[in-house]
Amino acid sequence: MKKIIPLIIGIILLGALYYAFSRNTATGKGGPSGVILAPPPEFTMTDIEDRAQALTPEMAAQRLALLQAQDPRQEQIGLRYHVEGRLAFFLADFRADQLQHTLANEYGTAVQTTWKGAIRQRLEWAQKEGSFEVPGLSDPITRNLYH
Repeated sequence: MKKIIPLIIGIILLGALYYAFSRNTATGKGGPSGVILAPPPEFTMTDIEDRAQALTPEMAAQRLALLQAQDPRQEQIGLRYHVEGRLAFFLADFRADQLQHTLANEYGTAVQTTWKGAIRQRLEWAQKEGSFEVPGLSDPITRNLYH
């Protein structure tokens, strides 16, 4: 009897842990649990029409450069769009000198790529070469966003 009581308590605790974790990961909405995909409120966002594919770096660079040229005082600008119903956005932070692209992949995981340094040079390069990866500058940092 002394051995059965700790065993029953252990089973109850394991069941409670399983229940708690299964409720947190099963959102029922097809999206990632605990991740709110939204641009920071301090960015001035421009909405782009819904797209079948993600914006190319060339298209994003052209639009971001145009927005910055229209109002050079805007130091934090972005492009918000949807790809097959999933939110995506480019953020150009001239104050922090970095560019960021965030997109939920087909499995619902938000993937964020950040290019640090020389944002104006990266925008110019991407308009010509179609990539934010400029030779001699730092490589992008890509990470999955969880919670």
